[in-house]
Amino acid sequence: MPTATEPRKAELLRQELVEVRAQLATRDTALAEARAGLATEQARAAQLAARTGELEAALAAAQDRCAAGERAQAEAIATAQARYEALSKQLLQETAHQRDALSAERGQLASQLKFAERRLAALEEVRGRLEAELASERAARQTAAGEASALKAVNASQRAQLNELLRATLAAAAPAAKSARPGSAKSAPKATAKRGGQS
Repeated sequence: MPTATEPRKAELLRQELVEVRAQLATRDTALAEARAGLATEQARAAQLAARTGELEAALAAAQDRCAAGERAQAEAIATAQARYEALSKQLLQETAHQRDALSAERGQLASQLKFAERRLAALEEVRGRLEAELASERAARQTAAGEASALKAVNASQRAQLNELLRATLAAAAPAAKSARPGSAKSAPKATAKRGGQS
């Protein structure tokens, strides 16, 4: 026979069952919510994975571009360095060539200057000698002119003295001729005139 406590136990078991079912329903709801959240997170994770792939691809492309830029920059720097070294070498060669040419030209000019100085010194010596000869010739000419003037004066004086002597001689010889040759008196003046003209 059932006891009085059995209905009580059955009621407790029913209540416990209801509570268990309620807990199960709550857990099922939480589980469903967790599954929904998991699906959402999985979708988000897939989106993040896709985004990560895109970002990684973009990063790889950027790294490639950066590497290409660095290589191009390195090549440009190497080219500029090589060009600079070539231009520097060419400039040094041209400078050395110009320096050698300038040194040679300076030496040539110095040689020409020395030759010109020697030539000028020789010309100065020739000019001095010519000036001395000219001065000597001028002095000789002046001396000759003085001597010629003196000789001319002496000649004039002697000619005057000779004319005086001739006139005196003629004057002294005229009376004697008149007394010696009366007929030749007409010819004496002619002879005197001739002698006076020759003198």
